[in-house]
Amino acid sequence: MGILQVAESPKVWIAVPGYPNFDLQVQYLSPAEIKKVSKRCSRQELNKQTRQYEEVVDNELLAKELTRAMILSWRGLTVEYLTDMMPVSDDTAREIEEEHDGELPFSESDLATLVEHTYTRSFMDLVMEAAMDLHRMREYEKVQLEKNSDASPAM
Repeated sequence: MGILQVAESPKVWIAVPGYPNFDLQVQYLSPAEIKKVSKRCSRQELNKQTRQYEEVVDNELLAKELTRAMILSWRGLTVEYLTDMMPVSDDTAREIEEEHDGELPFSESDLATLVEHTYTRSFMDLVMEAAMDLHRMREYEKVQLEKNSDASPAM
């Protein structure tokens, strides 16, 4: 038996460019994890021309499932940023302002809505790049450790 064991997937906070103080907590997804998610979003369908079954991926479902697996939380998502990213009703904006001090708390259902309706392509690109690149994930971890050590009071 080998000695190689897989560690827990790294989780880091990444800044969303163009939206100061809006950060996403993302986790790394290995190729095996991505394959599992992709398999759940696939179905067998009969090709009428070849009369063979083929695997067909539901791309919309795949995007939602990958996002849910990658994004664990957020902080700093304000009404201003939200209305820049997607259409938001006046009632929703008012509720966020009044009940949550203008910052939308994270929930999986709100994440799904944001992903489904966002106009900001760079938002999704950022998530995909960060969560699928272990080297980049390690770089984010280093930066966060440096920030945390710089913020520690001197003894």
